[in-house]
Amino acid sequence: MVIYGGWDDIKEEYLNDTWAFYFEQGEWKQIKTKKSYPPKRRHAVGVYDSARNWFIIQGGFGDEGYLNDVWAFDLTADAWMNITPGPQPRIDHDAIYDPKSQRLILYGGDAAIRSKFRDIWELEVQPEIPLDLLLKEAGGKIKKKADL
Repeated sequence: MVIYGGWDDIKEEYLNDTWAFYFEQGEWKQIKTKKSYPPKRRHAVGVYDSARNWFIIQGGFGDEGYLNDVWAFDLTADAWMNITPGPQPRIDHDAIYDPKSQRLILYGGDAAIRSKFRDIWELEVQPEIPLDLLLKEAGGKIKKKADL
């Protein structure tokens, strides 16, 4: 299980750290990411893309207000990549990942407007930039099977 961001009640600030829970050991470990990472936030949704071994987040709320960006964390390269803008900024929405169509499906949410969102968005997770270039920009590199 992987999580990103959150809120620090004591310091009263948004977080931008990445953590993984290792079930076999029963412990959390912080993942030190490379030079690129999403803005600090909380209330984002996260899904897992098993074909790419990516943890994908969308939306949330941070220092910049409501967010609509979509980021993928490559769990093999330990690097965050900004892969696409999402729909209208929002929090408290739901998401699933459909591996067959390679789409992130988003539902609903809130953005302090007159009523809550009741919309459905389908975001194709097919970055137009080749993976090796995305990872290079993010400070990561593709690991060979021998390196894993």
